[in-house]
Amino acid sequence: VLLVQGGARVVITGRSQAKLDAARERLGENAVAVRADVASLSDLDMLAGRVKSELGSIEALFVNAGISPLTPLESTTEDVYDELFAINVKGAFFTVQKLAPLLSANAGIVLTTSIANVIAMVDTSVYAAGKAGLIYGYSFDAYWIGGTRNTGWWKNITGLLLEIASARIATPVYIEPSELRGGNKGLVDYKATI
Repeated sequence: VLLVQGGARVVITGRSQAKLDAARERLGENAVAVRADVASLSDLDMLAGRVKSELGSIEALFVNAGISPLTPLESTTEDVYDELFAINVKGAFFTVQKLAPLLSANAGIVLTTSIANVIAMVDTSVYAAGKAGLIYGYSFDAYWIGGTRNTGWWKNITGLLLEIASARIATPVYIEPSELRGGNKGLVDYKATI
């Protein structure tokens, strides 16, 4: 919202056309809504083409796609595990890969991660592992997006990820670990209200 209010043109994406339409309506004329599933490389190719035609280049890339189903050890299925990693890890990686050629020299990249990768939370081990991959896998592998370490946006992403990884940032979705004592009911109830 703030980017659009500041005059920026933005492209938003998601799997639900109805939610995209509502977001596009709220954001106004400077927003372009593109239905795409980050777990699908063909959808990401289509997204990159649409971003190029709508914007030309990208000044800021905010990779926020993710799901967080509860994953108890005794009942998590392979399908749930695969879907979570396909969206949260593979989706983030290939979103940046497909859109990297459109980044301007000093563009910023933000990958949304979670405190779940550094604190124990009941029934979130698969989610935590995926979010840890965003921080520890992507930020320290100099070649994860083509070995372009010398670009301005590479420095931006590395510094930002290192800062975010070392700090707790209170956001509307952040819940103090003490609120989860006795189970994760508070987390589930809170997510249901978002």
